[in-house]
Amino acid sequence: MELVLFVFLPDDYSVMSLLLDMAIDRYIINKLQSCTCQPMKHNLLRLFLIRVEKAWHEEEALKSAL
Repeated sequence: MELVLFVFLPDDYSVMSLLLDMAIDRYIINKLQSCTCQPMKHNLLRLFLIRVEKAWHEEEALKSAL
């Protein structure tokens, strides 16, 4: 049996960046749900909030550019 791997490489960098950001966010959320160490959970939550704020600022910048 032969395994064939297809890799999706979009021409638009922003699409690839968006997919990577979503994967990182899912990873952080999964770790938050499974983490039992309070200091680590606190740091993951801070990281996630920073990412949300960054995305919000990027969205606002795009809105104002239009």
